[in-house]
Amino acid sequence: MPVRLFLDSSALLNLLRLREERFDKEYDQFVKFIKTKKINVYTPLSVMSECDDYIKNLRTLTEKTLRELRFHVARQTLPYRYLKPQMFLVLEKFFIDKINATEQREARNQLGIIQQYVLDSFIKALDERIRVSDFLSKTLDEICSEAREIQDRYDDILSEYPPQPVEIIPDIEEIISNKLKLRSKDVQHLAGLCHYTFKENIWCIFVTTDFAHLLNLSTFNICWVRCVRPRYVPTYIKIYKKVYEKRPIEYIRSSHVIPPKEQKEILKIIEKI
Repeated sequence: MPVRLFLDSSALLNLLRLREERFDKEYDQFVKFIKTKKINVYTPLSVMSECDDYIKNLRTLTEKTLRELRFHVARQTLPYRYLKPQMFLVLEKFFIDKINATEQREARNQLGIIQQYVLDSFIKALDERIRVSDFLSKTLDEICSEAREIQDRYDDILSEYPPQPVEIIPDIEEIISNKLKLRSKDVQHLAGLCHYTFKENIWCIFVTTDFAHLLNLSTFNICWVRCVRPRYVPTYIKIYKKVYEKRPIEYIRSSHVIPPKEQKEILKIIEKI
């Protein structure tokens, strides 16, 4: 097959169930498809590095936030020692205030994950007769245990979709950065896959559900790498087999289509490497 699939950080984190639940079914179908068709899928090292940092930061933020929550609740003059339904309002306000005071998008998303875990745990604990202090201690222990399980699941996912070295060429990175309004990490991922496309002479599809940055841009017309959401991967594989049946170098040499200016700029850089 003349195409190779790579996972974006949004894909890895969705497979870990650390992103929007609305994409769970879509990723489940994607996994079923690649297993049925026995298609190998890889993780760029740059994406693995980004996810490593995300998981580490999530664990650190979780422990810090739960300690702050315990201190916050301890300062409240609650008229009860055991859990009451109205304490839900105290917990909810704590997280709303903390999220609103946080500017970084990634940290806000992570606080949302922590908030959901704590509030769900509270709802379950309401059926028990448990002290407020004991609930907070128990929740901290459980969420730290969950963080360790996330790391184990992450290791398992990387064994299924093994890390693949991709070399990031600064000149290619600069072209992509100038033409596309992207996070620096996304620019690195695309630059690495662009170089990989011509080094390995194979088309690259970047599987993602990042609508805010990647999916609404014509990345292929800039760097020869196509960003595709999981549900459309089967269709794009058919397209590549029909339209791009030749490998990238052979396709470019034989094609009568004049590539866009940016693609030609990248080809000149590739020729010099």
